[in-house]
Parts: sequence; C-alpha cells; structure tokens
Amino acid sequence: MIAPMRILGLSIRHIAAQLGRAPSTISRELRRNGDGTGADAGYWAHRDAQRRRRLAARPSRLTSGALGVYAREKLQCRGSPEQIAHRLRLDYPHAPQIRISHQTIDTWLAVDPAAGGAWSRCLRHHRRRRKRYGSGPRAPRMIGRASLADRPALVQRRGRVGDWEGDLVVGRGQRGFVATHVDRRSRFLLAAKVSRRTAAEVTTATRKILQPLPQHVRRPLTVDKGSEGTAFRTLQRILGLQVYFAAPYAAWERGTNENTHGLLRDYFPKRTEFSTLRTRHLARVVEELNNRPRKCLAYRTPTEVFARAAGVALQP
Repeated sequence: MIAPMRILGLSIRHIAAQLGRAPSTISRELRRNGDGTGADAGYWAHRDAQRRRRLAARPSRLTSGALGVYAREKLQCRGSPEQIAHRLRLDYPHAPQIRISHQTIDTWLAVDPAAGGAWSRCLRHHRRRRKRYGSGPRAPRMIGRASLADRPALVQRRGRVGDWEGDLVVGRGQRGFVATHVDRRSRFLLAAKVSRRTAAEVTTATRKILQPLPQHVRRPLTVDKGSEGTAFRTLQRILGLQVYFAAPYAAWERGTNENTHGLLRDYFPKRTEFSTLRTRHLARVVEELNNRPRKCLAYRTPTEVFARAAGVALQP
C-alpha cells in the first residue's frame, strides 16, 4: 500500500492519515525497507520481515550457544540489556544471525531468578521485578474526589505556605509506615507513625499533624490516589481544606513529597522496620531536616521560611 502512494508523490503524513497509522510508523517502515529513493519496496519489505522473524532471538537462545556466551560475558561486566543488544551489531557487523533485542534479554532476566540463576544480579538494579500495571487490585472508586487539574494555579506557583503534599513511607514488609506532609513553599515537614495502611489510621494521623496549625496555613492537600485516601471527606470537614488527588503512578505531581522521602531514606533506608521506630527518633530526624539550609530557599531553613510566612512560633 505504501509503495504506490509514494509513487504518486503523497507525503508521509498523508499516507499515515489514509492508512490510519502514525506518521512515525510510516517513516520507520520506509527507513527500514526503502529502496533508497524514498519509495517502499513492498515485495522486498515482506521478504525481509519474514527473514527477521526467522532470525528473531528467543529467550531460550540465551541459555546456550555463542549468543548466550556473549550476553553472559557482557552481563558480568555490568552491561545493560540495551548496551549488549546494540554492541552486538558493532562486534559482529557481518553476522545478521547473531542478533537479539534488549527486550528479549529483559524477558530472559525476568524468568532467570525463577530458574535458580543469578544473572539478574549483575544488573544495576539487581533483582528488581518489572512492574506490570493493571494486574493488581483496582483502586477504590472515590466519588466526588478532585483531581490535580482542579487545583488552583496559585498552588502550582509555590507562592504561599500552607499548600501541602501527603504520602506514606513504607517500612519493611509493610508492617509499619510513616505519614509525611510537606509544605510546597517552605519544604517544612510534618510526620507521624502509622501502624496500618488504612483510611482510618492515615486520616487520624493527618488530622493530628495538621489540626494544631492555624487555619490560614491549612490550605489544599495533594495526596496519592490510594485506598488510604478514601476518607478524604472527613479531612475536608474537620480541617477545612480541599483534598486533591494526583494521577496514579505520577510521582512527579507530588515532587516535593517525593524529594523529601529521598531525604528521609538517608536516615531510614529501604527495608527499615518502622513498626519498632520510636516516636522520639522520628521527631529528631524531622527536626534535623526542617533546620537544614536548602539551596532552593536561598540557604534558609524550612523552619525559618514556614515560621516567617505563617506567623507562627516554631522551635528552632
């Protein structure tokens, strides 16, 4: 179909519109199977596609043979699947039968731990499993919730204190949690221990954290779209603030909160047992972070910025 259209002088975008495909798809097809004149050689393109299918590597080919030896050697040198796949073309430019995609290597590494192998440990991220979206339990429906698109533009500009982001830091085995609330303007952190990831406990912790503050610094709260946020109406009624929900798997929409979690992880690394964490220890860490100068605050501390703008007295 592409070849006669190109002969007629139609543009790539016009062909894409006629075939119901993206322009990039048509461009890629011409680049891979063109005859050098900008046309598409249909017969040769089909033949090349069949040849590539026959030569396509399967995960099982990595268990033995020259290709498997090559891939394992590069993995031992801490090479990534993408680096291995592309380097193969440079090392064996005249051997088209020795080709493999990085997705195939990824698939092989994903099943490697189940087979008792240890090659996945050669990766920078070790044995981290690939996340498969949509296979887990569905998030509860929260009728009447407000999305981030409804949040005032003033919150996005960080021009005032009192606009909060909230989330949970998960402990080892999900046996304990730390509820965190960070002011977007000052980066001032408030945190509390939570024993279970339920809406009731998280709501109680949030209320205890924010309720002592003056009303004028209890403005919108942005949280993750998790089951722990299903009691958002209770927070709105008790605290007098509006709760907004970020999109699933969009951590950048709560960037202030995520960056603060990175600072907390310096004190509480992954797999920390939060169920035995003492409240006094957590309070000392929070105080230290709030009194650490920040470049984004012109090297003032979150406590200084929050206290001055909010007109409240905080301990240094």
